[in-house]
Amino acid sequence: MLVFNMADPKSFENCRTWLAAYKEATHPVPFKGILVGTKADLKEDNAVMVDPDKVLDFANANKIRYFATSAKEAKDVEDPFHFIANDFYKNYEEEVKHLMHGMHR
Repeated sequence: MLVFNMADPKSFENCRTWLAAYKEATHPVPFKGILVGTKADLKEDNAVMVDPDKVLDFANANKIRYFATSAKEAKDVEDPFHFIANDFYKNYEEEVKHLMHGMHR
C-alpha cells in the first residue's frame, strides 16, 4: 500500500520512489498494491495540493487502484481495506482452484 498526503507533494513523490525501489527489488513480480491519498477533504485551490491528474496518471501508468480518502469527513476510509481483503480472497480462491485441479489429474 502506497500512501501519501494530498496536501504534501513530497509525500506523493516518495510513492514514486518507493514503487521504483519495489520494482527493482522484485522484478519481474508486479506490484499488487494500491495507492491511497489521504486528506482528500482539503481544498484543491490550496497551492500545495498534489495535482489529482498526476495521481491518476501515475496510478493508471502503473496499473494501481487509487483511493482518495478523508478521515476528517470519514470519506472512503474503509474502501482501500475492503478492496485489499476482496482482492486477497479472490487470489486465494484462484489458488485453491488451481491446486484442486492439479490434485484431480
